[in-house]
Amino acid sequence: MKNKILKLLSILGPGWIVMIADVDAPSVFTALVSGSNYGLSLTWLLLLLVIPLYFVQESAARLGMITKKGFGLLIKENFGKPLTFLSIGAMVVINLIAFVGEFAGIGVAGLIFGIPIPIAITLAVIFHTFIVIRGSYKKVENILLYITLLLFTFFISAIVSRPSIEVLKTIISSPNFLNFSYIELVLANIGAVIMPWMIFYHESAVVDKKLEIRDIKNERKESLFGAIISEALMVAIMFTSASMFYGKMSNDVGILNLSRVFAPYAGTVSPYIFGVGILGAGILSGVVISLSSSWSIADYFNLPSSLNYKFFQAKVFYTFYFLEVIPSAIFTILFPDLVNLMINAMVLNTILLPIPLYFLIKLSSDKKILGNYRNSKLTNLILWITWILILVSVSVTIFAFFR
Repeated sequence: MKNKILKLLSILGPGWIVMIADVDAPSVFTALVSGSNYGLSLTWLLLLLVIPLYFVQESAARLGMITKKGFGLLIKENFGKPLTFLSIGAMVVINLIAFVGEFAGIGVAGLIFGIPIPIAITLAVIFHTFIVIRGSYKKVENILLYITLLLFTFFISAIVSRPSIEVLKTIISSPNFLNFSYIELVLANIGAVIMPWMIFYHESAVVDKKLEIRDIKNERKESLFGAIISEALMVAIMFTSASMFYGKMSNDVGILNLSRVFAPYAGTVSPYIFGVGILGAGILSGVVISLSSSWSIADYFNLPSSLNYKFFQAKVFYTFYFLEVIPSAIFTILFPDLVNLMINAMVLNTILLPIPLYFLIKLSSDKKILGNYRNSKLTNLILWITWILILVSVSVTIFAFFR
């Protein structure tokens, strides 16, 4: 058993990083609001989402390993520049909002540890820069792998929380699809699990790491393990929130006082444990999100796009990275009370997700592109069901909003 665990840990890389980065700061806040408003009643959804999460990311990784091309470049080659621009443009919009969310999460962590928001975010920007400009994909990956460990503090936070019997009973509550607030959180949790930047990052990362066809089996194991742990972390966050805040926290709470509402319910240790987790989530996801944009935009313009290049070898690639990081940091410092923005970002993410997901399904099932490595019938079935269910969810939400 020990040898199997060590062997699994030895293959961790792009799949593990992108799955853990899926638990980003906006996702953490989505799980917090879900737990505080509806207890554990959305647990069923988070566990169910392991299935589409794995199949989406496995398809993206397989595309990269077989074609040796990023997702943006494949879309451009097979669907033309206008649709590529639409897909990448939608992702960049989501990424900008999500990045503000990552810095907002870092701001919360700073406040928990007594560090003012401007200082916490400035230090995060410096650390981001230090991580990315290493001139080696492997060096960046190693740092990110260590950062993923910080998110495991969410499990500790769940263990030390003290749920009441009333909270535990909510796990068997019937879904309330007649409540718009409930539907919105369902949509937000879907958006918190499957994100366009994950598809772009995963495919480009396996290309940058130079993974081959022989690595497909290990990448599948890694992605499945990461998908399970990712959703387990989301359940742990929702469990912590339900234990401490169920019926006690408003949707409108902002990050300036969120860092203080832990104290009455969590004792003296849990706020700091949670602060470490959300700090790791913000930093890890911030790097992954910005790299997904940089890789995709550089692919679109046929420019050098690799972490193995020094800055002067891929100036545009690194410049796009900083163009997203610095403005988002400044915006968050000026307007830090952004919990509702983060929830809305997850909803927007779900609304825009069908665009890149459609391209992923078409590309990964194309025999001309992947040959015998194209999607199986089961993979295609699950991906198309996911795509249809997301469209239905979006349509229902939009209808309910304008009704």
